[in-house]
Amino acid sequence: MIDTKVRELANHLGLDPRVAQKLYFESDLFNSIDGPDRLELEAALSAIKSLKRSLTKANNKLKQHGVLTAAFKYNGYDLLASMKEMEAQLTDMTAFGEDKLKAETSGTRANKRAHAVAQYVADLFLAHDLNVGFGVQPLDANEPSTPYGRAVREALSIFKVYETPQSNFETLTIVNWKWPAQASAKTLRNTKTNKK
Repeated sequence: MIDTKVRELANHLGLDPRVAQKLYFESDLFNSIDGPDRLELEAALSAIKSLKRSLTKANNKLKQHGVLTAAFKYNGYDLLASMKEMEAQLTDMTAFGEDKLKAETSGTRANKRAHAVAQYVADLFLAHDLNVGFGVQPLDANEPSTPYGRAVREALSIFKVYETPQSNFETLTIVNWKWPAQASAKTLRNTKTNKK
């Protein structure tokens, strides 16, 4: 299984989608969430909490009906133990979801995700023996002059990494490619220099 965004980026760059998928699973990008994902996570978390409340109520009611639980137990089903285990799993899932939401703070989410995209693209380039170089066009500092810079710009668009809007009425715009690409290229350059 290859994520559709990963496949789109790999095809755009002419790189192996299987390698791209493997690196995606290993990347910080895989563990970050975007705006729509955040809304989906909040909805899922709400549903999990609702399910846990319903399960707790049902568990309390079943405890009052010993004949039914005894009949289940006689037939090999420990209903109360199963429900207790499910409640524990839902508690763990709730804690995980809430931690995920806290980690993705609204002020830094776009920046973190943009840098994760740039690093993911750098890892893709390295895996295919391509240069992770940074540069801008001489006549337009907003245009990348290297394949890596262009790939980061495309990846930010494919993964829909938007600037954090200042108001509810602001049009969503894709994060600028320049700073994440420059930071990843610089980090890689410093790592290579330190190894020598």
